[in-house]
Amino acid sequence: MEKQNFKDKIKGSITIKIISILIMILLLMIPNFMVSDLIRERSSRKTEIEKEIGKSYGRHQKIMAPILRIPYLKKYKDSNNRLTSSTGIISISPQQTTIDGRIQTDTRKRSIYEIVIYNSQLDINTSFDLKQAQFNQILDWEDYSFDLSRAYFIVGISDPNGLSENSQIKMGDNVLPFTDNENINLQNMAWIKSDIVDITEKQDFSIQCKLDFKGTRSLMIEPIGEQVIVNLESQWIDPSFIGQQLPDNYDITEAGFKSKWVVNRFAHSYPKYWLNDAANFVNKNYSFGVKLIQPIDEYGKNKRTAKYALLIISLTFGIFFFFEILLKKNIHPIQYTLIGFALTLFYLLLLSITEHLGFDLAYIISSAATITLIISYTKFILESVKGTAILSALMIFLFGYIFVILQMQDFALVMGAIALFLVLATVMMLSRKVNWYQIGKS
Repeated sequence: MEKQNFKDKIKGSITIKIISILIMILLLMIPNFMVSDLIRERSSRKTEIEKEIGKSYGRHQKIMAPILRIPYLKKYKDSNNRLTSSTGIISISPQQTTIDGRIQTDTRKRSIYEIVIYNSQLDINTSFDLKQAQFNQILDWEDYSFDLSRAYFIVGISDPNGLSENSQIKMGDNVLPFTDNENINLQNMAWIKSDIVDITEKQDFSIQCKLDFKGTRSLMIEPIGEQVIVNLESQWIDPSFIGQQLPDNYDITEAGFKSKWVVNRFAHSYPKYWLNDAANFVNKNYSFGVKLIQPIDEYGKNKRTAKYALLIISLTFGIFFFFEILLKKNIHPIQYTLIGFALTLFYLLLLSITEHLGFDLAYIISSAATITLIISYTKFILESVKGTAILSALMIFLFGYIFVILQMQDFALVMGAIALFLVLATVMMLSRKVNWYQIGKS
């Protein structure tokens, strides 16, 4: 008899019930963590697909303005006081560069993955100053003779695979096509060289460079010279401005974005000129530009949804717990566990359906299936039409509110905090007259 009374006391103990519910919630987070790992794995696979598409289409692109290259001959006396000579290349940074760019975006699908790609056309106007006074401070120019008739330009681009044949440099009436790659290690970029041009008797001049290339996800500009002005525009409505410099001004509308940077020589440490590529540009990075983001992509939304797993399970269990109190029903821990598994399965359904139908439709299907399963199961537990109707309304509201929060970017946190506050206030108001010491007593 005493043993039976002890069992009844344990069964009716509100403290034991709460502790067992909390333990079940914690244990149910284990499969939810496994689903979160699966989401990360699928997201990583998308990144790999993006890299694969980038190999054939064009990777994330970084551009550096044209640099002037001039062959030279240096005469000097060797250790035996005999006159000898050596040859080399002097590279000269531009004075001012203005870049006007247009980015035309598109998407590519491979299997179930969708990747953002773009075509970009950059009109680069660059000026050079070859006045001897610019170099006299360091070099004794009497020992050097420059072959100005064989000058050429190089342009930096991180992935030349995406470069179009339409790209060229124009100097006055001279059209200089790009002819070859320049095998130098500057700024971890690939370098393409123009055809030879004669700049004899030119002390200052400007060129127009047209770059037409493809890439994925981002476009960056590496500044060099006295001043770089960059104007970029696109129909993409979700740009993320990244790098060492933010735009001086920008405008984002439903039609796309326009942005402008003005960067002077103090924003980088590249020299005005250097000989034979002796300057060490490795690991220098002063680039800035734009990343074409999907503000909350399909996997990003799944990740955010998974973060609400603890909240959804806790609130659902809380609802059932209050039904136990208010309807005087005993719900077994096994029944709580099965309901918890149904909620966990929701996230797996959501991920798998999202990859084929998109997040919004997947959320509607997964939540409808989960709510229907739980309501059908608890209908026989509660044995109350009113209780089942209330549970249905609360679960539809809970999943619907989470869906609304997921669509927000700037106000998600504040809306989530307000929701939790309202839930706590409702629980406190509903339970204010409950005598917790009498629950479970005969």
